[in-house]
Amino acid sequence: MEQTIPLKPIPLLRTEGVCFCSRLQVDAAWSPTNYASIGWILKKPDSNHIQEGSRTLYAQSPLYAEANAIKEAMEYAKRSKLLPGVIESDCQQVINQMRGRTKMDHSIKFIV
Repeated sequence: MEQTIPLKPIPLLRTEGVCFCSRLQVDAAWSPTNYASIGWILKKPDSNHIQEGSRTLYAQSPLYAEANAIKEAMEYAKRSKLLPGVIESDCQQVINQMRGRTKMDHSIKFIV
């Protein structure tokens, strides 16, 4: 089940070169060979995508892959000057740790 981190929902608008978009959807697929494929989509409020991206990276665990996917997607959004109001992920464990609901896992504490 997909989990959502509500930040501050804001409509799509431009301010000083920054575009505020509605959603950043993130996912990762981990392999026992310690590599993961990650991907993200930035969406407008009308659900049309603005930009998307993907890459492969080293990841020691599925949790590490999911946390890195969120980090990479946020860095991409920042470089692109597209700031999301909501981040969506299907990894409840990372979401709960980002929200401070559970103790931070030592393997991802420097990522999120």
